[in-house]
Amino acid sequence: MAVLQDPQKKDLRAELIKNGWMQGVIIDFSDIPGESISASIINGTIKDKHQAKLLVITQDCDILSVESFVECLLLKKVSREAPTQKNGHNPRKIQLEPINSAYWEIRADDVVYVEKELLRTTYPLNSFKVSLEQLAVIKQWKANRYTRTGLPERFVEKTGYIFKKPRGEVQKDESLENSELFKRFSKYIASIRVFCEEEGEITKCGFILLFKSILCKTDRVDIDEIEGLFDLCLLEKFRNLDGFELINDDDSEAALFEIHDLKDIMSDMQFPVGLQQVFPRYYFDYVSFGDDDVSDVESD
Repeated sequence: MAVLQDPQKKDLRAELIKNGWMQGVIIDFSDIPGESISASIINGTIKDKHQAKLLVITQDCDILSVESFVECLLLKKVSREAPTQKNGHNPRKIQLEPINSAYWEIRADDVVYVEKELLRTTYPLNSFKVSLEQLAVIKQWKANRYTRTGLPERFVEKTGYIFKKPRGEVQKDESLENSELFKRFSKYIASIRVFCEEEGEITKCGFILLFKSILCKTDRVDIDEIEGLFDLCLLEKFRNLDGFELINDDDSEAALFEIHDLKDIMSDMQFPVGLQQVFPRYYFDYVSFGDDDVSDVESD
């Protein structure tokens, strides 16, 4: 026996399609009446200077389903570029490539659920669009937040200064996030993979930088220059760190890099899928470093 679809729900589905609602479209936060927000988790305040917007992250099929709301991520305008917050390097927030000549930030825990009924009479912004490439990065970033691998506490405790800038102005900032490598080539870095294994008092670790092969080829990027900076800004620091052994330098036949023909830097197309769990992605995760202050980019 055929099941008749509720005419009202059928009409809503047709109107959502007609109005252009799909994953990745944008709406001004100020255009959402309070009664049309089913639920929200927003950290801090939203000010006029943020020019806050909502990005619909719900999948297309769920937008058109019987669910009564859509899930949105909150976008805030920020004052400057933050290389280590791009491309999903930080699991708690991500900075988009410039849109309309401005930088925009999304925090993983800023989520707004909007009633679908509002979308009957509302349209996405035509003047503000997230590219398909950027949307793919955002979706992968969201998924990685729940699948990323934690690192041993000893590693985190002893290496925080290598990755993260120091608090205050007393110490010299030699962190990877503010290094020449990230300042010049952050857009070309797909990820940094890390191997970490504790053997008694020694922590064996290794690092591989994966570069975006297509983008590097298109922009004619000098891969040798990236490799040189990666060695200088990261690998060299681990060579001189007490209690650590850098497996990148182990060229014995039984070495991990030799067995799998790994290099310090590799194309994102070359890295073996089967080694993703052995070399999980490294994240610039300030909360895991014990630093609750993650607002290192001021709002404009």
